Amino acid sequence: MIPSNCRLWKKILNAVLAMAFLLASAPSALAQCIGCQHNGKDGQLIPKEAPIETAPDLVRRSKPMQVGTDSTQLRVGTDSTTLQVGTDSTTLQTGTDNTLIQAGVERQQPQMAVIILIDCSHSMIEGLGGPLAMGHEQKMDAAKRVLQETIATIPSDVSVGLRVFGQSFHNDGYLDCQQSALLVPLGVRNRRTMIERVRQIRPFGLTPLTYGLREAANDLASFQGKRQIILISDGAETCNEDPCALVHQLTSRGFDLKIDIVGVGLRNDRLAKAQLDCIARQSQGTFYDSNTAAEMVDSIRKIVGEAKVSGKVLTKLKNPNIMNQTAPADFR
Repeated sequence: MIPSNCRLWKKILNAVLAMAFLLASAPSALAQCIGCQHNGKDGQLIPKEAPIETAPDLVRRSKPMQVGTDSTQLRVGTDSTTLQVGTDSTTLQTGTDNTLIQAGVERQQPQMAVIILIDCSHSMIEGLGGPLAMGHEQKMDAAKRVLQETIATIPSDVSVGLRVFGQSFHNDGYLDCQQSALLVPLGVRNRRTMIERVRQIRPFGLTPLTYGLREAANDLASFQGKRQIILISDGAETCNEDPCALVHQLTSRGFDLKIDIVGVGLRNDRLAKAQLDCIARQSQGTFYDSNTAAEMVDSIRKIVGEAKVSGKVLTKLKNPNIMNQTAPADFR
């Protein structure tokens, strides 16, 4: 008979042997550890390094490529690498901390806006006089000739437009004092069109100078930055308005506008000289008194030579008709 304590130890021994047999015959627990390996020394499981993902794996983890009107975006990686390509700029974003690299140049817009404003009143049919004109060339013909020679010299990145006033006559005081027309809208690729329209101008009506200046300022109101009017005229206002007061009001209310003036054949017309000079001074411009074609050429070339671009971008205001906001009812 086996002592009871021996039976107990025998049962324990049998249990240990059975467990060893089961462990030896069962699949290895280590084999079931996918992605791990045994170090062969202490039975600890050491994680393997994560496999390197290929480019397709990265793309699957990121947002899809976005293509739009303004930009094209390609996102790659956990924190995203973004390539944006658009009309105004090209931007490359890469790295965990969003390192930003910008390449390309922003689309350049016109830096300066100029309206050439021409007096088409009937008095422009008079002779300019002077040694070069032999006393026979009309003021209008001289002005047209000079303009054709100088328009092409305006810098190509300056936006230019052509407006006239007094271009028609209806024998009606109200209608005749509201005669002004924008012959060529502001633009940078319109020099040939401007020259063609200048050739077609004919002197005809009154001198609604204030009305013409107001409309020219409205042409420029949608631009923020450097604005300029080049006025060519042979006389003073004939519609009972004060152009100098209009310009003073605009500039005093923050409308940035420079008016350079070429007076054509004024000679002893003191009223016209004083009025035109006042307009120029109120806008920090210059008045040139030209009595010959040569003086006109010199004056306009000086004005055009100052049309240099400064600043970077020319933007548009939300409400282009700034004149209706700044000018009182009696000036509209």
